[in-house]
Amino acid sequence: INQKKNIEKIFNKNPDLIVTFGCSILSKKFINKFNNKIINVHLGLSPYYRGTGTNFWPFVNNELQFLGVTFLSIDKGVDTGPILHQFRSRLSVKDNIHEIGNRTIQDLINPLKKLILNYKNLKKVKQWKYKEYKYYKEKDFEDENVIKLFQNYKNKIIKKYLLKKMMIDKKFKIVKSKVI
Repeated sequence: INQKKNIEKIFNKNPDLIVTFGCSILSKKFINKFNNKIINVHLGLSPYYRGTGTNFWPFVNNELQFLGVTFLSIDKGVDTGPILHQFRSRLSVKDNIHEIGNRTIQDLINPLKKLILNYKNLKKVKQWKYKEYKYYKEKDFEDENVIKLFQNYKNKIIKKYLLKKMMIDKKFKIVKSKVI
């Protein structure tokens, strides 16, 4: 996507808005060319989790309150742009990580539609400092992390979280757009 020919091809289409989801890191050149016209759909809640696998690592780290979606404007950092809207993933005691992931993706469709339709009027919230944020890269995926995830499942991670969900979630703010 960051190749000059691709940037020019998109630029020539003159898009009102670009939505990214699961793409590689956009170059400064790309970002500058489409300044303030890019919504990134980030699985995971920023600023708590950034980078890759951001709905995987909360299972490993026993932090299910950070499962969800962040819709944000792109800036030059990785998952650091102003937040448009966030929501936490819906969980059920019998869920597995794949069911939660698929449901979360399904659940992002309607809010995304509303954000696109109201983009020019959206309030953008600068990300707050969170000193314990986590930033993961592909190289961080190791067997030991998958083993830990399965150990957490065996130890009823979802049930334990759901019993205290309201109390835990209150400690970690998220941004709710008024258009949703």
